Amino acid sequence: MFAKIKTVVRNQLKQGASPEGLARACAVSALVSVFPLLGTTAVLCLLAGILIRGNQPVMHIVNYLLYPAQILLLPVYLYLGEWLVGAPHVTIHPVVIFQKMTTDFGAFLAEYGWAGLYAIMAWALITPPCAWILYHALRPVFRRVLRRAVPAPVA
Repeated sequence: MFAKIKTVVRNQLKQGASPEGLARACAVSALVSVFPLLGTTAVLCLLAGILIRGNQPVMHIVNYLLYPAQILLLPVYLYLGEWLVGAPHVTIHPVVIFQKMTTDFGAFLAEYGWAGLYAIMAWALITPPCAWILYHALRPVFRRVLRRAVPAPVA
């Protein structure tokens, strides 16, 4: 799998993508890929790519690879968001969620809607600095890959 990813990155660099552009695309895609609302990241990644004129194939590869991280970070965002605003804790146990959804759908939407908003607040605080760090960490990596992928012209 990593060989395929490496091949895609190398091909993008050979086709004229800059190391800075690829680093920016990866960083923004990583930021969007861990958004705490499930099922939204592909569209958000597409829109972010259009907005920054990012490399869409690379952005969607990053989005695909970070899906497990999105699942793992969801409780973190929920708990941090609840802590930030002092809200009561909502359970994320699937049986309890299904039970609440089937008994009182309006209360379910209110409770989990607010929890989702709090999770988005936590995501908005945490991810921009992480994306900035990731961008600055990936630039030298992609520069090195570019030097290896595109040989120097023979004089």
